[in-house]
Amino acid sequence: MPLYLLLLIGGIVWAVISLGLLPSPFCRVLVRIRDGKVRIEKGDLNARAKEHVADVVRESRIETGFITISQGRSVTFSFGFPSALRQTLRNILLN
Repeated sequence: MPLYLLLLIGGIVWAVISLGLLPSPFCRVLVRIRDGKVRIEKGDLNARAKEHVADVVRESRIETGFITISQGRSVTFSFGFPSALRQTLRNILLN
């Protein structure tokens, strides 16, 4: 496979992840929201943090999306996630 094709595919994958259309496969924690319900699909999150995230999701009426936490404690949200809630959820997840 030519190098330029690999670079093109890599660039597309990077763009899709950066735009928040897909979660990073390298995340430490993956929180998935489906039908307004919070589910931890990868990693560990303490019960208190999960409960607070579920409360914020329920109050904000978020139906779908995801939140990831990387090894470096960087929190990423899916595309279309309300920006007003991002800092609140960062505080919950990182403290």
